[in-house]
Amino acid sequence: MSAIVFTLTRRMLTLLAICIIAVFLLLFLLGVQIGSRVAAPPAVKAEVKS
Repeated sequence: MSAIVFTLTRRMLTLLAICIIAVFLLLFLLGVQIGSRVAAPPAVKAEVKS
């Protein structure tokens, strides 16, 4: 019984690197958005003048 050998070609490695970079970039941007909302002062509702 032969073992399955898993090899990564240069193209697959490039795609893997691009996907990993994209995921980390999106997670970083998500963290920035969440951090800006947490650090922002609470929104004060504007009173309606009649």
